[in-house]
Amino acid sequence: MNTQRAFTRSKISKGFTLIELMIGIAIIGVLSAIAIPAFQDYLNRSKVTELVNLAQACKTGVVEFAATSNSWPSNAGEAGCQAAVSNNSKYSESLAVLAQGRIQVNFKNNEVAAGLTTAQFIALIPWTGSARHTSATEPIGQWRCVTNVTGDLLRYIPASCRNTNVD
Repeated sequence: MNTQRAFTRSKISKGFTLIELMIGIAIIGVLSAIAIPAFQDYLNRSKVTELVNLAQACKTGVVEFAATSNSWPSNAGEAGCQAAVSNNSKYSESLAVLAQGRIQVNFKNNEVAAGLTTAQFIALIPWTGSARHTSATEPIGQWRCVTNVTGDLLRYIPASCRNTNVD
């Protein structure tokens, strides 16, 4: 007994209506409008974190140089920091070890975020108690992260580095 049912086309295949498609597109549009700026901020923060890590890698060299010679290193090479690494970084203009053990990384113009220039930096400063550590003959108590970035761009800087009191 071979009975075939006759189906009409309208009962077999039903697709989305135009309104359903428009609602789906509207939802995707709203999510994109929120997600894209948030993702861009996340990318900019990760670029800044790369520069903080670049400076962090220098801390051990500065501490070892100060401990063995009872003086501060006069440049990144003396501290054993690889200044050439900053040249290979897409976001760093320079890495320098300055007076009293200060490690400073300058941003490349507009590479991290629009508005950040080579005049702006993140620096790690030796600190003891409530004052800047100035003597290379005594152990460093801690490192303080500072920046000269201000205003709206400060949101890209890690919270631990938002100290704008740069000496």
